[in-house]
Amino acid sequence: MYMRYILLYVFAFAVLSLCAAEPADTLSLRQRPRPLQSVVRAGSAFAVNVGITEVLKHTVTELRPDGSGDDSFPSRHTSWAYNLGTIGAHELYRFSPWSVPGFHAIASAVGMQRVMARRHHPRDVLAGAANGVVSAELGYWLGGVFFRDARLKLPDVDYERLAAFDYETVAAFPLSAIGDGLSLRTGFSAKARIVCPLNDHVGLLAALKLQSLPVYRSGKFFGLLDAAGLSVGTSYGVALCGRWGVEGDVSVGVSRAWGQGEYKCTRWAFDCDAELAFPCRIEGRLMLGPRAGYSVMVMSKAVSMLTLSFFTRITF
Repeated sequence: MYMRYILLYVFAFAVLSLCAAEPADTLSLRQRPRPLQSVVRAGSAFAVNVGITEVLKHTVTELRPDGSGDDSFPSRHTSWAYNLGTIGAHELYRFSPWSVPGFHAIASAVGMQRVMARRHHPRDVLAGAANGVVSAELGYWLGGVFFRDARLKLPDVDYERLAAFDYETVAAFPLSAIGDGLSLRTGFSAKARIVCPLNDHVGLLAALKLQSLPVYRSGKFFGLLDAAGLSVGTSYGVALCGRWGVEGDVSVGVSRAWGQGEYKCTRWAFDCDAELAFPCRIEGRLMLGPRAGYSVMVMSKAVSMLTLSFFTRITF
């Protein structure tokens, strides 16, 4: 029930993002891509993804959480979703900058559905997401070899602190157990964040997150600890060098947690997060980068975890 409504909101946001008509500050190309160039590059990106995904799928043996098969690693659906999302962002960014977080939201919703439906472990989804993005970029590079007159040239821009919206895919690494002989393993999370700067360095932030952590008992998959929450806090950012910056965020909030499978729980939790990000300004409105953090979720017992994520950001 929770998953159905939350994923509906994610898809609604994604559709609205993709329908945004405001054109982007177009990245500089030596020549506008012709249809053949787009087809070759997108085809190369998808072909590379399919090749890597299928090799892993048929060589790595891992039981699915629902016990329906032993081909859980990696998640094929997630790999394709992130790959096609990256291709879509490449091709449609010049029409609307919101296509980048829009496709990111769709891909993460696919990954979250695969976890919450107990078809894949979160690590399978994270591997699929990484494979999808990396294979897309590799495929675009390979496709670009045949069209040297259409190579991407980044504009000369510097990091700047602006009001922004970013969407991120998060890998969560629990550092503590939840008691009763139950342990947590690598989880999957998606987070949407808005930052409103107060001056050149300091800003206020608000974030929505959806998170799923696998619960194990005696080394065997037992269920899922899922949570959806809202947090608010402060953000501080400075230029690092050129188009790169560094940002530190601290936030607190509340989340609603529930269990799936054999793990049963429904309770409110208090959240506290501290994060460090390294955004790279690709052009006037688009920023990308990694983020690392430390998070504590306090239920009947405090659960601490390290987080690593990749975010796409559109500035206002």
